[in-house]
Amino acid sequence: MSGERHSIAVLTSRSVPLPQGATELFYELGCPVSVYVPETLPNVLGEDMLFVWDTDLHEYMRRHWSTFSRVAWMHAAVTGVDSFLFPELVDSDITLTNAAGIYNVSIAEFVAYSVLAHAKRSGMLWSQQHEKTWKHIHSESVNGSQAVIYGTGSIGRTVGAMLHGLGLRVRGIDPYVTSADGFERIYSSDKMREAVEWADCFIICAPLTEATRHSINREVFSWMKPTCHVINVGRGAVIDEKDLIDALQSHRIGSASLDVFEQEPLPADSPLWDMNNVSISPHISGDAGDFEMALIRQFIDLAKTWLSGGDFPLVVDKEKGYAVRR
Repeated sequence: MSGERHSIAVLTSRSVPLPQGATELFYELGCPVSVYVPETLPNVLGEDMLFVWDTDLHEYMRRHWSTFSRVAWMHAAVTGVDSFLFPELVDSDITLTNAAGIYNVSIAEFVAYSVLAHAKRSGMLWSQQHEKTWKHIHSESVNGSQAVIYGTGSIGRTVGAMLHGLGLRVRGIDPYVTSADGFERIYSSDKMREAVEWADCFIICAPLTEATRHSINREVFSWMKPTCHVINVGRGAVIDEKDLIDALQSHRIGSASLDVFEQEPLPADSPLWDMNNVSISPHISGDAGDFEMALIRQFIDLAKTWLSGGDFPLVVDKEKGYAVRR
C-alpha cells in the first residue's frame, strides 16, 4: 500500500481534545489526517481510516452510521469496545482494533493499591488522621491471601503477575486461557463456584460480552466468603449492581473496590456512595502517567502497519467482543 492513497479521520469532541503534540506525530504517517468533531463532520467521510479519540461518541456513530460507509479500518482509543459493537458495525466489513496493552500496568498497579489499601485499613487511618485521633488499628497481611481474577486476558494476566509478586496466591477464571505466569490454576467458566469459594479477593478484569453481562450476580455472591473483597476494574455491567448492593448491605460479602459501574457517572442516589465498606473511583484505574500519548503512539504504529499492508497483531473479534490474535 502507498500512504498517499489513504487518509485518516480522527473523531473527537470539543470536550475531549487531542493531547498536545499529537498532531506532530500524525505527520510521521505521510498521509492526510483530518480531525473532526460532530459539529464539523461531513455527511460522508472520504477517509478510509478512522481513529476514535472521544470514545463516548459511540451513540453518535450509530445514529450517523452512513457517514462512516467508506471506512475500512477503525481504531478506538479504549480497551473495552462493547459500546461500539452495535449491529451496524458488527455486520460491516470494518476491521476494528482497540487500545489493547496500553492500560495493563496502570490497572495492575491500581488493583494492587486496592488490595493493599483494604488490607491496611487506609480508609480508617485517613479518617483517624482527619479527626486527629491516635488509636491502634489491626491490619491484615496480603502475603499468602488468595486472589481470583475473572478474565485472564492481557490485563488480567498483568494483574495476576503483580499480585503474585506481592505474595498473594493467584488463580483465574477464563473460558480460553488455561495457564499463565504467576497463576497456580485457571478455572474454566463452568468451575466458577469452585473458584469463587476459594477467593479472599475476587477481581473482575473480564470484558463485557453477552456471556459476562451480569455473570457476577446474587448466586455468585452467595458462594463468596463473607469477608471477600470484590474489585471491579473490568466493565460495570459484568456485575449485577442491584445484587452487589444487596450482598454488601446484608454482609453476604465483606467489601468492594469499584472503578466501573453500570451507569457512569455513578448516580448521586446510588446506595454505594454511602457504604463504609465500599471504595469508589471514577473509572480511572488505567489513566496513569502519559497514557494519552501512549494511545496516540499506538495508533501511529498500527497506522504504519496498515499503510504498509501488514497484519495487525491483534484485532477485535466483533462477535466475541474483545481483541484476539490474528
